[in-house]
Amino acid sequence: MAKALLVINAVIALLDQGHVLHQQATHWLARAHEHGRATCPITENGVVRIRAQPAYPKPQPAARVAEWLAEACRHPSQAFWPEPISLLQEGLIN
Repeated sequence: MAKALLVINAVIALLDQGHVLHQQATHWLARAHEHGRATCPITENGVVRIRAQPAYPKPQPAARVAEWLAEACRHPSQAFWPEPISLLQEGLIN
C-alpha cells in the first residue's frame, strides 16, 4: 500500500471530533498509519476554508484550524506534496 493523499473531507473528519465520520476516519488512519499519508496545498486550503466558514457546525477561526492542521502534519508519517501547477493555467482545463 502506498502513502495516501488525504482528501479534504477526510482531514476535516479527522480534525473534528464532532464530525459524523470522525471515528471511521480515525480507524482508517490507524490501519493505514504504517504506509503514511500526505497533504497538498489544495487539501490544506480546503480544510481551513471549510472549517472557518460560518455555515460549518461550530466554525473555528482560520488561524486556529491552521494550527490544528499544522500539528497533525508534524506526525512522522506525514508528507507534504507540493503543487507546482495552478488550475487557472491557460489551456489546462478545456
